[in-house]
Amino acid sequence: MTDTIIYREMATYRDAWMNVSPGTIGSTESSPLHEARATQDLHGPLGTLIRAAAFETGAVEDLYLSAPGVTQVVAESRPGWEAAVADAGQGATDRFADQLNGYRWARDYAHSASEHPINESLIREIHSTVCASQNTVQTSNGPRPLRRGQYKQTENFVIDRWGTRRDYCPPDRVTAEMGIAIDIFRDLEAASSPDAAYDTLRSAAFLHWAFAHIHPFEDGNGRTARVLASIPLIRAYAVPAMVFADRKQAYLQALDETDRGNPAAFLEYTTRRTLSTLTWRDNLTSVATDRAAADTALDIRHILDAQTEPAESGTIVIYRVKEHIHQQMEQALADTISTTNATHELSGHYRNNQFVAPDTHQLSNNYTIRITEPLPASIDYTEDVSVASTRDVTVSFSSEGGNYSYWHRRITLSFEDCSPSLSNEARTQLETFCALEAAYLTEQLLTEVTTAARSRGTLPATGHSPHTHP
Repeated sequence: MTDTIIYREMATYRDAWMNVSPGTIGSTESSPLHEARATQDLHGPLGTLIRAAAFETGAVEDLYLSAPGVTQVVAESRPGWEAAVADAGQGATDRFADQLNGYRWARDYAHSASEHPINESLIREIHSTVCASQNTVQTSNGPRPLRRGQYKQTENFVIDRWGTRRDYCPPDRVTAEMGIAIDIFRDLEAASSPDAAYDTLRSAAFLHWAFAHIHPFEDGNGRTARVLASIPLIRAYAVPAMVFADRKQAYLQALDETDRGNPAAFLEYTTRRTLSTLTWRDNLTSVATDRAAADTALDIRHILDAQTEPAESGTIVIYRVKEHIHQQMEQALADTISTTNATHELSGHYRNNQFVAPDTHQLSNNYTIRITEPLPASIDYTEDVSVASTRDVTVSFSSEGGNYSYWHRRITLSFEDCSPSLSNEARTQLETFCALEAAYLTEQLLTEVTTAARSRGTLPATGHSPHTHP
């Protein structure tokens, strides 16, 4: 017999959400969240992030597939993105257009949210938008017409990944439960202070979770929840709620734990996802009761038994990341190399040098970009990838010497986004990071060529002037 989790009413969660602690993530004045308020023109990066969120939200619900690399193509509207969406699955073009319209609607609404607070009419409109091309909903008795923007009239439930049936809100309670949820959301908003970085995240997390918990519509609830939660995030940070399909198990885990009365789980998930999306946003702007030992051991065994694959070693992850970075740098430097007849070559490498901390895996490669004719010029730089005991994967570029100044930039990814494969988000983060580094290297190569030509008295009067790396 299938175990069943009965729907728990919204009012019973009020105190837990009003008193939830942000923990160690995003709760201090020095937090990156506090510095990341949307005070500058972020229209361009927001447009890219919205396209990524819109494509991935459909893939989360299995409306179509999100293959590696496709999200970046779609997000940046690269040539061929329309074909990439069409190849994602039957009806993917229309479904993606619906989600994109939903996120754009949230973007526009976020700028006037103080005048027009979130209410049920808004929620119905979002649902109608993200389900615009969906005409039916699948039931145990076959497909039936989808009632867009109208609350469900029959019960709905899901069988989760552990085989447990989870009942959503009964149809006759939906209107009342939605009213209570909106009241709690407004109480959270009223309790917020403009300088507390986590307050916006708490409101967005609650809105996202509460809608998913109630499941007021026959279908399209997850898509609607993610668009709805994007309104406060866009207003505060110029980023949407971003969930990647190939890492949705962590998303479902956080929702499940919150259903069981632990709202800190989804607040932390929302905070981590927002911090990660802010990193992407900022890169685009440039180009976180005692029990008996036997019981604890059983819990450990239960978790281990649920794993289908062993964890990879740090060395394997390093080589996977290194290979992707090398490909991205070769591609990003292609124009420089083809135009100037320069070469891009490996000049040395080492592993686990004496400066690396214990329990840290590191691989460093030294590269040279070299021009031999008609002027000698070269740029040396070091590319490091390390996996620390904290399971963070850090990628950094550095260079020093010649006529160019020292520089050192880095990006940090979670181990889970790099194993057992590179997630779509990791690929997009690394691609943007490598493009930025390639631009700096090309600028420094220009500095070297300019210096060499000037020393020979052959520097032409026209052309671009080299810049100094910040």
